[in-house]
Amino acid sequence: MIDFGTLHLGSEAFEAASPILWSDCTVNRILLLVTAVLFLITLSDYINLWPMLTDCLVRSRGNVSMEHSLGDARNRNTAFYISLLCFCLLADRYHLLGTGIPESFRPEFRVAVTAALIIAYLLLRYLIWALILIVEPPGKADSEMRAVMHKGPRNYFIVAVALMLVAVAILSTFAGETVVRVALWAILGVMFLYMLVRIGQIFRTHCSYLATFLYLCTLEILPLGALTVAALFMQDIV
Repeated sequence: MIDFGTLHLGSEAFEAASPILWSDCTVNRILLLVTAVLFLITLSDYINLWPMLTDCLVRSRGNVSMEHSLGDARNRNTAFYISLLCFCLLADRYHLLGTGIPESFRPEFRVAVTAALIIAYLLLRYLIWALILIVEPPGKADSEMRAVMHKGPRNYFIVAVALMLVAVAILSTFAGETVVRVALWAILGVMFLYMLVRIGQIFRTHCSYLATFLYLCTLEILPLGALTVAALFMQDIV
């Protein structure tokens, strides 16, 4: 008989490689630190801004008051950009744009890809607004009212991100990632619909109901649809 020898295996089972946690990525840690520092630097302006943000929630004219004050509008823009950075981190951490992005890129590049999609959405919205002003400006709105129509959604985005951070702080202690993701999407959806109502009221003061509907579809819903399609496309190609 032929002795083929004996195959000796270790008595211990092979351990699967531990998945890399989002917080283990150095890039994510650095961005979290930068965001925290920026937030602390602008905390006093952020606190002073909240009464006006609350006014924007209560009535549509609050957006006009915000834009009328140059100082408040400047602080709002700063808070918006910081909130945008927070949102990019949240979107990447909880896969708000789908699972295709996290699975198809190295951990240190994932938040950059998420940010690129969001920036593309903002650029598309800006181009659409510029085209609207050239082709069919909204009624007889002056420059201040046009600024409200264009930048008013920033007020609601800041509130939405603040609520999202609170939701993460509360839910992450006892709920799973899926629950947190659904809660974040719910906050985004409700605030987006609320923003459409308030900004639509601003448009309605200068346009007909039909024109207001068309403006909102073109300026707000079309870029959001493009972002959704882009995110789905990335999932399909991985």
